[in-house]
Parts: sequence; structure tokens; C-alpha cells
Amino acid sequence: MNPAGARFCGACGAPLEREGLLSLAFLLVTAAALIIAAGGAFLLLLFASPPGPVPLVPIAGREPRLTLIEPHAGRSASVATGVSSDGSVVVGYSFNASGSGPFFWARWDLSAQRAFRWSQDAGITDIGPGSARTWAHAVSADGRWVVGGFYTGARRWHPYRWSAAEGLSDLGTLGIDWADALDVSADGRVVVGASYTPGPSPGWAVYAFRWTPEEGMRALGTLPGYRFSHALGVSADGTIVVGETNRGPAPAWNESEAWIWTPAAGMRGLGVLPPWGSSSARAVSDDGSTVIGLLFNDHDYADWAQYPHRAFRWRADTGMQDLGTLGGERTAVFHALTRDGGMVFGRSQTPSGEWRAFRWTPEKGIEDLNRLYDKAIPSGWVLREVMDCSPDGRYLVGWAEGPGGLLRAFLLDTGGVSP
Repeated sequence: MNPAGARFCGACGAPLEREGLLSLAFLLVTAAALIIAAGGAFLLLLFASPPGPVPLVPIAGREPRLTLIEPHAGRSASVATGVSSDGSVVVGYSFNASGSGPFFWARWDLSAQRAFRWSQDAGITDIGPGSARTWAHAVSADGRWVVGGFYTGARRWHPYRWSAAEGLSDLGTLGIDWADALDVSADGRVVVGASYTPGPSPGWAVYAFRWTPEEGMRALGTLPGYRFSHALGVSADGTIVVGETNRGPAPAWNESEAWIWTPAAGMRGLGVLPPWGSSSARAVSDDGSTVIGLLFNDHDYADWAQYPHRAFRWRADTGMQDLGTLGGERTAVFHALTRDGGMVFGRSQTPSGEWRAFRWTPEKGIEDLNRLYDKAIPSGWVLREVMDCSPDGRYLVGWAEGPGGLLRAFLLDTGGVSP
């Protein structure tokens, strides 16, 4: 989904503009740092290091450092939405924007969105056919496969799976040309998302799907009493899918409930944590034990995120728990949780309404990443959100804001040691 946590328009999974979905994601650093040009990106090494590119090889206990990924294709801003297991590959998209604020999504122009895959060795690789609008939501564990959506025409978009070797493959739809791929399994062979399909009144429906090369796109249905569904996350082995189901149609997609799906048990609702009215599952840990998502009350999809909302963590042994805030009224998550769900990352507001990237653990609760890694963040820059992380929690990607409202995708190598 998009950075605002905005709702799906049904078939896409891309950022919402009154009619569509386009999932979002997002940058950092400058100043007193060694800047090394690296094929479309700048490595901002915040600690002394030898000349030349520094390999992203896991070294236990290394000092934290930041990599700033510049936008491509002439755009002014960039966002990172996915990272490979070893931190060597980052995916996301470039777009036009400046600044953020409490409701930053209203200031983002996604009409010229363009997906990318970045690596230290190759720099930025553009993803998409021709000049079509494209976006990336996730990447496989080895960095080979990227999934997201692309425009096939005016107000029409399809899900894709892409690799450098095979290019972009259109995954099709469930019958209507509005669909999006929102997550991918570790090996890249299972893709999940949502698609419009012909249905009862008003003549269409939206269903979560699970796609494999062998079976193609398969609708997962809905919970009893609900009309629509969206799949937002998948486990590493591709057997567990999570998402949301809705009673209300577009544009509200209201009265939602988080769910978890397995081939054996089908779709099972996770409920809603009072006093909230709705829940939405956004991601599941690699081992399938932990689900993260959002708690909110029912408002139109274009403005519900402006109201108070929280992030949750669910496990079979603990049930659903509110992760709290950094003092404000809103906390949100995308795909960032570790292999066993022991750490969760996202964005949360301070009492002033400022968004700050956070880390949550059962032992310490919610913490501001800007405080935990303050020595790696130069003056004038703020980590706004973590969108994804490596299974061990060492590599974090998302977006940050710098001087003058600059927005850049970032890769934070935490060094492998928790502060």
C-alpha cells in the first residue's frame, strides 16, 4: 500500500488518487560525509572508510552507515519499498514531490511514477515498458525478482513480475484491468495482490489473489459477511498470505478486517482490537508466526489516514497488540518485520505531528530510529519511514527528508548490532 496507509481502490495496490491504488514507499543524508557516486546512487559514508565503493558484505559490529539513492528518469524524489536479504539490492520508485508534513501523501505527485531496482554494483535499473507509469512493491530474497504494477492504458493497470534476465511479465487480472502485485515470496515464485473481477451489484468485485507460474492467478475469496478482499503480504515460502477484507465498496473500502490464509485452512479473520472499528494486515514474518498491520476507524479512503490510527502485531500466542506511538496519534507499518517477527519497523508521529521512523521490540516497545542511530544521520535529515527490512533486521529501507524538503530513498546498514 501507499505510504499514507491509504486504502486500495480495489484492483491496484498502487498509490491512491481518488480512483486507484498505488502502493507507496521512501530517503536520507548529506553533510560531513564522504559522497561516492555509484551508478545513480550516492553512498553517504558517515564514518571514515577507504576510497572506492564499500561492499555491502555483512560484517558483525560494523558502524551504521547510510546509502542515499538518487531519483532517476528526471524525477525529483525517490522511495525504497523493498530490500534483498543481504542488503545488496533495493527496489522502489522515483516520482515528483518536495517536502512531507503530517499528511505528506497529499503533496506527492505519483502521476509520473517510475519503478527501479538498485544495486551497488549496477546502480539504478529502470523498470517498465516504454514511458508507462510503474511502481515496485517488493523484491525476492536474492534480489532477482521485483513485483509491482504498471499502467497499460488510461485508468488501467496490471501486476508484473520482473527480472533483469527475463524483463517484465504481465501477470494478468481476474477479468477487469485494475490489478496490482503487492508482495512476493523469498524465491520469487509466489506473488500476491488484488484484482478487480466481474461480480454482482455494482457489477464488479475485488479479490485477493495468489499467483504462481504453474497455476497463474487464483482468487482467494473473502471472509463470510464481507464483499471484497486484498492480499498485502506473503510468507517466505509462499504458503501463508495476509491482507484485509471489506464490507464497503470503493471508494470507502470501509468496515475492514485483517485475515490470514493458508492452503489447508483457507481465510481466517484476525478480528479487530477495541476501540478501533477496522483492521488490515499488511505483512507476515518469513516464518509465518507474526502478522503486522493497521487499526483504524471507518472513514473514506481518501481521508481516513488523517484520523488517529495505530499499527498492530499479532501472534497466535499473544493475539493482537497495539504498538503505540512516539507520542502522536498515528502509527503505520508496511512490510518491515524480521524473520520471526521479533522486530517491527514503520513510521509514527510525535506530539507535534512529525513523522519519524521507528523500531518496536517486545522488550523496549516503540523507539525513534533517529535517536538510536543519531550518529549516522547528519544535521538536517530525518528518517521518516522504514518500508522493509532484511530478515535479520540489519538492513532497513524507506524514505527520509532532507534540507529544503528533499525526499530520497535510503538504505540503512545498522551494522548488525542493536543499539
